[in-house]
Amino acid sequence: MGQPEIIPASDLSCPELSDHFLGLRFETPVRIKRNGHLVDSLEFSTLVRQLLRRIALIGAFHCDVLLNTDFRKWISLADKVTCHKENLHWFDWIRYSSRQNRKMHLGGLVGRVRYTGDFAPFTPLLTLGQITHLGKGTTFGLGRYRLMERTL
Repeated sequence: MGQPEIIPASDLSCPELSDHFLGLRFETPVRIKRNGHLVDSLEFSTLVRQLLRRIALIGAFHCDVLLNTDFRKWISLADKVTCHKENLHWFDWIRYSSRQNRKMHLGGLVGRVRYTGDFAPFTPLLTLGQITHLGKGTTFGLGRYRLMERTL
């Protein structure tokens, strides 16, 4: 195994988050399953669940560290945030898998979404998510997003 990649603190910076509005721009398709189906809209609580899951799995499998946090508290706080405006659309992406000898459909949601609520507790999680991405297919570069300034 090689040396772990060191992420500079400057990469963890994020735009000044408003106390009440948060915008996200999905730059690559995000694929999130809920109850066995791909979602076609993105509630904030779903986003937070996926980020917590992703960061917990990365910590456990790659860093031998367990995420010691109250997941229910995070979800409870996230449930209080509402979707203010959604401008997401489905983007179909197909790649060929030589291992499986077939085409793989890896479409997902791209575009922008704006939330209303209290984001102070979520700032570190949302900032880290910009690096780790979220959802299915992150190893192919899917699920990349950027936090946006107040505009949508």
